[in-house]
Amino acid sequence: MRWIITLMMIVMGATAAQAGPDTSDRLVSDAYFAAKTILNSKNFEKAPRWLKESKAVIIIPSFYKGGLIVGGSGGSGVILGRLDDGSWSYPGFVDIGGGSLGLQIGVSVSETMIFVQSKEQLSQVLEGHFRFGGDAGIAVATLGANISGGTDVSSKTDFVVVAKSSGLYVGVSLDGSSIRNRSDLARQFYGQSISLQDIVMTGSVSNARAEDLRTVLQDASSR
Repeated sequence: MRWIITLMMIVMGATAAQAGPDTSDRLVSDAYFAAKTILNSKNFEKAPRWLKESKAVIIIPSFYKGGLIVGGSGGSGVILGRLDDGSWSYPGFVDIGGGSLGLQIGVSVSETMIFVQSKEQLSQVLEGHFRFGGDAGIAVATLGANISGGTDVSSKTDFVVVAKSSGLYVGVSLDGSSIRNRSDLARQFYGQSISLQDIVMTGSVSNARAEDLRTVLQDASSR
């Protein structure tokens, strides 16, 4: 029974990053490696195209899923928006989290990219009023599952979710998960209080420590 309790503590405690002195830097660095892995994967040959067509992209370097009877999922990451000049903004910071009922046990960790295709849904995300499910169309491609990396995505799809998974669960499910702004991490990274909208939509702040991340996105979306 001790290992079950430990498992639940690991999963539920890992779904959101606690703001340590270098949390924002670590998230940006981890997001760079996650994006580089997915965008250069032969399993997701269309990922650069999905990125090119996106209004924004959310990168969760470690999306956890697991639980016993009550399942939990989530993780912390960054969101970057497409600016008017075609470049990518500097990163804002978000948490994604949710829970579900059901007899299940196991842990998976996924490097996850969420390509936001809809301006309307992006506005909801930035305003902090967004929950996956309902009317949002979600197309999911998962490395290692029986879903091809070349999966066609409808022009009406609001989000394309791509995950490189490991563990007992295959893939990620975002149904019921909500997106929360991490203003504390933005303040840590930029040294000032700034809204998620201003970071993602106007490009009003910058930080040289995010250049590698912006470059890997720019290179991939220019293919």
